[in-house]
Amino acid sequence: MRRDTDQIQATPRDFRVMGYMAHMEAVRRDHLRMVFSAFPGGKFKDGKFIADSTLKDQIERYRKAGWIMYQRFLNEPGWAIPTRRGLRLVGLDGFYPAHIPAESRYHHLWAVNEIRMFWYSSDDEEQLAGTWISERQLKAEVADAAKKKKRLVEEDGGYSPAPIQILRGAIPDGVVVGEGCAWVDAVEVELTNKGPEETKDKLARLCLAVFRERLTGNESIYSQIHFYVPSEEAKQLVEKERAKLGEDLRPDRIDIVVDEALKRLRSDFEPKGQKEQWSSETVAQ
Repeated sequence: MRRDTDQIQATPRDFRVMGYMAHMEAVRRDHLRMVFSAFPGGKFKDGKFIADSTLKDQIERYRKAGWIMYQRFLNEPGWAIPTRRGLRLVGLDGFYPAHIPAESRYHHLWAVNEIRMFWYSSDDEEQLAGTWISERQLKAEVADAAKKKKRLVEEDGGYSPAPIQILRGAIPDGVVVGEGCAWVDAVEVELTNKGPEETKDKLARLCLAVFRERLTGNESIYSQIHFYVPSEEAKQLVEKERAKLGEDLRPDRIDIVVDEALKRLRSDFEPKGQKEQWSSETVAQ
């Protein structure tokens, strides 16, 4: 018998899937199935996903390897959360903490993952060509810049930085970067209606945001700002506050979309019980 018979060997797809989970913080089972189906090719089409039994086997394999914690939340489908060992597999254990998200964040995490899936499944080839940069990565890089830390680059076997660096303004839920930074779009997902002043302030800070391209050093603003909301009422609120912004902010860049998946969010996530307690020490292993 080979000495490594019982050891789980990481494949190229494992690195891609674990990298996705690390940057997105946590991924629910339905989205995890889509992520496994998208790699290693990078995208899926026509709703062709891996079988549920295959997904179950992969989740168990990841748990056995110690790369993820997997648990159900409020009687909903299970969530995969990277452990320290899983983060270490993709060279991100020194960049992100291995922790369990706060209960209040799960619905938002699901919503952002749901919107991100659009960039995998859309028939719009221009959007499919883009690279998604998560809010988690952007915030971590801003924090590192403030502390004057430097990360290893990919060719050195370490962390690969985002193609842009946020200099000022609000950091959105995601940024999609076109090839060569030909276009850089912000993505914001709003699940609850905010007050008029808070909504207007968020829109203004997104319009004022400035980023720097790492390769060229050029500074610019977002090409477009995609604002996803769960209802027509929410859309009208955002439209009303967008109309109050000065033309110097170029509010015409703000695209407001009522997303059908977000419409169903409250009924899909209706609380049915208490979240099981997880050990932070286990996730940190």
